Amino acid sequence: KLKVLSILSSICLWFYVMAIINPDSTISFEGLPVNISNTVELAENNLILSTDSKPTVDIVLEGKISDLRKLKKENVRVSMEIQNPSEGKNEAVLSVSVPNNIEYQLKEDTIITQLEKTIYNNYDVSVELPKDKKVSDYEISSSIDTVKVSGPRSIIKKVNKVVATIKEDAFTLNKNIGVQLKAVDSKGVEVENAVLESIIIQVNIKKIQQKEVNVKVAFTETLGVNAIDITPSKILISGEESLLEGIVDISTKPISINELNQRGSITAELIIPEGVSIVKDSTSNESTETQDNSILISLKK
Repeated sequence: KLKVLSILSSICLWFYVMAIINPDSTISFEGLPVNISNTVELAENNLILSTDSKPTVDIVLEGKISDLRKLKKENVRVSMEIQNPSEGKNEAVLSVSVPNNIEYQLKEDTIITQLEKTIYNNYDVSVELPKDKKVSDYEISSSIDTVKVSGPRSIIKKVNKVVATIKEDAFTLNKNIGVQLKAVDSKGVEVENAVLESIIIQVNIKKIQQKEVNVKVAFTETLGVNAIDITPSKILISGEESLLEGIVDISTKPISINELNQRGSITAELIIPEGVSIVKDSTSNESTETQDNSILISLKK
């Protein structure tokens, strides 16, 4: 009976102390993040908090037990104001916002933080196809060719290029595909904290066909011409299948027969239809690489 009475007495005394007396107590929070209060001033000076600088503080809070019990980390806000900000190390003054009837203690009233200049660079967008696809086999067009990337100087230095990687299950011909952009370093690893002006681009992929055609020489006069040599006499062209179907030969811009007779040979420019290009690395025995879409016409000896 005495033990039961003692326990009941202790419980009653505890309730009395907590509910009536409500004594003071303390709690501590560790690793509270510190927010910048003068972000506008930093933006005006083209400055940003370094990604390696993530300031945190430890704080001791004092108050009535009933108030401290209700207190959560989210109720305590620590801010810093960086006066006369500049690139490099800066001393910032700390300020704390806590609920009423709560007091706080910080080890230091200031903190050292690192600022960097915000850098803006434009990068060409590189579209990457699935590994089993050759880029040379396709005509690839995208909604944008370049994208602006921004971030702290140390981050932008890591960026090598911006890529749009098309996965195997998303690869589709003759249809716009939404592809996510990412900034990567020289090893192809995504660079975190690099901010891209555009995140998604539209990519359209078309299969490129190839066809070998004869070269046809056009003359300004209708006079007869002696036998001529054409180098190359055939070329390999590429383009969409629908464009290549109707092409049987590629003509030159008109040349003068009289000039050819006088000079013995003339370089003539080829007329390449829109959407068609000459394949420079042709492996055909009859096709020969041309220079600047031109051929050599000479009189046979």
